[in-house]
This record gives sequence, C-alpha cells and structure tokens, in this order.
Amino acid sequence: MGICRPVCEGASLTRKASGCVSSATRGATVADAESSKAVVKRRAEAMRAFFPKLSSWIHNRAQFACMREVERYLAEANDLAELEHRIAQIERDAHHH
Repeated sequence: MGICRPVCEGASLTRKASGCVSSATRGATVADAESSKAVVKRRAEAMRAFFPKLSSWIHNRAQFACMREVERYLAEANDLAELEHRIAQIERDAHHH
C-alpha cells in the first residue's frame, strides 16, 4: 500500500492531487492488483471470523466472573443449613431473571 506524500501541489495525506503518483502504483501490475484483492478478501473473512470469537470470549469472561461471585457467596456460609438456604436463594433469583 503506497502513501502519496504531499509533494504534489494540492495533495494531502488523505487525498491525492491529480498527477501525483505513489510508488506503489508506478510499478503495479495486473498480478499485483489481483493479489491485493485476494489479500483484502482474506482480511475481510478473518475479521468476520474474529468478531464472533471475540463476542464469545467476552461472554465467557462475564459468565466466569458471575460464577466466581456465586462461589464466593456460597463459601461465606457458616454451616450446611445456611449453604442450602443460599443455594435455594440463588436458584430462586435465577428463575426471576
């Protein structure tokens, strides 16, 4: 990917002036253009595949954090009766949400 430096009159970093040719386009061939399209296509497919993985990773992290909180809450029980009460409370809360 060539960057056209603002050496031509009217060129900027985001827009080429007419007559300004980057080094990449000077030596570009049809094969280069086709391989560039293939790279763009592979990159797009990779990004589409990445975001579902990212979403599931975030969901899993949130779920694990919730499980740690429940485990901490249950570990604070002083006896078996209180532990059973806490488990029942968690199950009731899960049905309401």
